[in-house]
Amino acid sequence: MANSSPKLYEVNLDPFKKYPKSYERYMALNKIFDKGPLTMKEHLERLNLLEGVLKKEATWWDGHWIYASEAFIVGSSMPNPTDDPEVRATLAKGHSYTKKCLSSQPDNSLCKFFNASLLAKIASIDGIFASLKHGKEIRDAWQDIIEKGDYQFQFRPNVSLLGSAYYGLGLFYRLVPDSVFIDWLWGIRGNKEKSISYHKKAAEYDQGNPCSMLMHAVAILCYHGDDKNAPTTKQAMKIFDDIQKITAIDIPQELCQKDSRRIRQRTDRVCGYTQAKYEEAQSSH
Repeated sequence: MANSSPKLYEVNLDPFKKYPKSYERYMALNKIFDKGPLTMKEHLERLNLLEGVLKKEATWWDGHWIYASEAFIVGSSMPNPTDDPEVRATLAKGHSYTKKCLSSQPDNSLCKFFNASLLAKIASIDGIFASLKHGKEIRDAWQDIIEKGDYQFQFRPNVSLLGSAYYGLGLFYRLVPDSVFIDWLWGIRGNKEKSISYHKKAAEYDQGNPCSMLMHAVAILCYHGDDKNAPTTKQAMKIFDDIQKITAIDIPQELCQKDSRRIRQRTDRVCGYTQAKYEEAQSSH
């Protein structure tokens, strides 16, 4: 059972503050990011600033997951398949930092979360079948964060740790095949009905997040089908319309708004949808 009163995770920035020039520039970019999207150049600058400090402060564990979170944003902001090699390299580097963190701090919720999230993001590039070997590790990490509910953290005004863990599980249960063979081989199994409930919870935690709303609508259509007269289809269409009324606060959320318009016009291929690419549609049931 999740903790009904999770503690707010307190970030230790003291090691960063030892390098005033880097810290002040990073925080200046943070102020811009609080109000709206950064450019890709600015996100890459943040990665470079963090990497420079981590080379000198190898045990700054909060720095490890902060680097990973920035790598995740960069990876979520470059949807063109021609960028996949560069994106994958950035994600893999972020993942190397979370692995280092977990080798010393195995219960660090933020390192655990981003370790799973980066593996899942890499899987969206490599393809689900090439990545099933990591499925149990990914699922268990997100599930652990939800079930313990020890900590909550607000990454962005409409993006939280717990909301993101529910979001990740929603994706997991839609994209992993509902197969006895997969379950026997890898100890994981998809469940499209579960996907809906997890995405609904994610959207409740992170209200006004276009990506949470988009994936909730996609999960509904994937499980129930897209009969235009069905109440569930009308529910999904309303979510798509509501997404367009939101002001996106970063590049990944802008991309979710764009994809919601595209998917609204082509609802027959939703089951394999990821932000990285459309995969061949699975059966809706």
